[in-house]
Order: sequence, then C-alpha cells, then structure tokens
Amino acid sequence: MLLNTFLFQITFNNRKKVFYSFSILLFLCVFIFENFIQFQNNFDSIVIAISALTILIHAVLYLYNKVKTEQIIDIKDADFSITVSLVLYFSGTFFIYLLSKNNYIENYFQNYFVIINSVFIIIRNSLIIYAFMNTIKENQIHNKRINYTI
Repeated sequence: MLLNTFLFQITFNNRKKVFYSFSILLFLCVFIFENFIQFQNNFDSIVIAISALTILIHAVLYLYNKVKTEQIIDIKDADFSITVSLVLYFSGTFFIYLLSKNNYIENYFQNYFVIINSVFIIIRNSLIIYAFMNTIKENQIHNKRINYTI
C-alpha cells in the first residue's frame, strides 16, 4: 500500500491518478475480502499477485511517462531509481509468488524460492540505497552552496 502511495505521488497526469486510484481501490477490496471476510489459514498468492501487478502497472506507467516527457533521464534521480528497483523486484518475483500457493510444501521449491527472492531483494535494496545516497549527496552539495552564499 505504501508503494502504491509513493507511485501515486510521483505521477504527473491527473487522468492517470484516477486510474491509480481505481487500481488501489481494487487492491484494497481484494485485500479486505481475502483477509477479513474470507478467513484462511494458508498462504494466498492471489492477493500478492494483484498487489504486485498494480505496483508493476503503476511503475511501468511512471517510467513510460518519464521516458516520454524527458529527453535525458537522470539515473541519479531518486524517484527513477526507486521505481526501477520496484519494477525489477516485482517482475522478477511475480511468477514465483503465483506458483507458491500449490508448490510451497515441496522442499526443492522452497530452496529455489528463497534463492530467487533473495537475489531480487539484494538488487532492489541496492538500487534504493543508491537512490538515497545520491539524494544525501545532492542535499549536502545544496547546503554547502547555501552556506557559501550567506
């Protein structure tokens, strides 16, 4: 939900914000139904698949809008780096979460699941750290420029 909110805030077009609001509402309805109305004791991959799909759609639309509107894309931009990390993570782990409902009991699937998920978590977190480090550097450079002018 927080990722959807992040992607909602960095969207430029109001028409797309309506689409985002609708998809977030759809996710909330499915989440409430699966977790509060239909009580289950096992892992449900449908909710995870829907949430991953909404985040993927939001992120891809953001990246499309970014490529369409800007001639030079700055990879040091925090929003861009975080969005790319989300696309890589959710596209890389989307199908293992779909397959996990029926196969999670088997040991070989659990081993592959942990390996694949761990690799994509490392990639995602590395890109997010890169984005934060660049933001911190830019803020320090900006603060030094302000101090020199005073």
